[in-house]
Amino acid sequence: MPTGPSGTELGYREVLLLSFGLVALALASVISNLDMEMDPKTGDYKALTELLPLILVTLALVILIFPLNIQYHSSRLFFLTTLFHCICAPLYKVKFQDFFLADQLTSQVQALRSLQFYICYYGWGDYKHRQNTCKMNDAFNTFYLVVVVVPYCSSLLQTPT
Repeated sequence: MPTGPSGTELGYREVLLLSFGLVALALASVISNLDMEMDPKTGDYKALTELLPLILVTLALVILIFPLNIQYHSSRLFFLTTLFHCICAPLYKVKFQDFFLADQLTSQVQALRSLQFYICYYGWGDYKHRQNTCKMNDAFNTFYLVVVVVPYCSSLLQTPT
């Protein structure tokens, strides 16, 4: 039974291809980071080695949002539309895919916190000194709570009155 408009469903082969592609990129990032750490020639570029995870996350987000017809464009557009409906839950009629995505987002709160940590760690320049000062920042602590509350509020707003 399809959950979205025709042509947006990914089969098991496409899902496995995307999963293995992301795993290969993550593994390449880890191996290149370790290689750069151990090599005496690149040992002085510690800030550069810290940028490899940022490059990987940025690449994944750019591919997700990129509007050109590459990498299952219709499925990405369907996902982004459903995400928008989850955020604006009381303004749209809730469909199964909206409810399902909101449920998945409530399960992925820890992953969203990791994304928030990336923004703090790289945005405040902590990667240059290899230290974490995010917990000392009041804006980070406030946003830390907001990241937890938003998926649950989205799920709550989808419940019928």
